[in-house]
Amino acid sequence: MCLVVSAALLIPRSAATSIAGYLLAPLIVTAAVSAYRFRDIRASQSPWYAASPKQRQLSTVILICSFLVGLGHAWLIATEIAKMLAS
Repeated sequence: MCLVVSAALLIPRSAATSIAGYLLAPLIVTAAVSAYRFRDIRASQSPWYAASPKQRQLSTVILICSFLVGLGHAWLIATEIAKMLAS
């Protein structure tokens, strides 16, 4: 959900939305995926654990997408800073 909101925040192209999007995409999504993987590794120690490689692959894809969206926000933030410094 945070990834979708962060990607949508790329559209307005303002500094405030880029900062909010940058916080949502790489930081919060990474924390959420890390928490999922921590719980998954912990659960794998149980004899009743059923492995799901598709979920692990999906979490990797989500991480890659979040960093790409975060890179877009970082680019917009850098552009705004450059405009301010050039004035």
